[in-house]
Amino acid sequence: MNYCIDQAFTWSIYPLASLFLCFLVLIPIFFLKKHRILAAHGVLLIALIPYLFIIERMVMAGSWVIPLALPVALLSIGVSAIIVWLVLYTRINRFIAMAIAFFLSGVCVNLAINEIVVNFVGERTSNISVIITSLCFAAAAIVLLIIGCAQRKKQGAKSKAG
Repeated sequence: MNYCIDQAFTWSIYPLASLFLCFLVLIPIFFLKKHRILAAHGVLLIALIPYLFIIERMVMAGSWVIPLALPVALLSIGVSAIIVWLVLYTRINRFIAMAIAFFLSGVCVNLAINEIVVNFVGERTSNISVIITSLCFAAAAIVLLIIGCAQRKKQGAKSKAG
């Protein structure tokens, strides 16, 4: 459609590249028997780099992939893979796994992404939303950790009694 109207591929590259990225990420989910989700994370990690460079080249807004998008993407996908590994491949209590996930994503990744953005922009301003979000996620993680530890203790007492 884009080529028929403009005699050039301009905006149509966005959806085509996005569909191709989705297709690549879904391949391991549909065709692998084991470790589907972690394999999809790996494919996403590899395929996202050229995708981001395609977007950067089309937008022509300067160089932002390497200093901004790549660190944010690598950090987010890495933490997501850790959380998937915790949930799927360990026998950790679900509340404790959620507490770790809340802490990693809501506190660590939140603060790290804020630092990446501040370094990219070059202005150190206090962003109260980052602090509030981090505190809320930390509080939720503590509550989930307490619930998980109490549940684990309760199950330990039942197994000793039985």
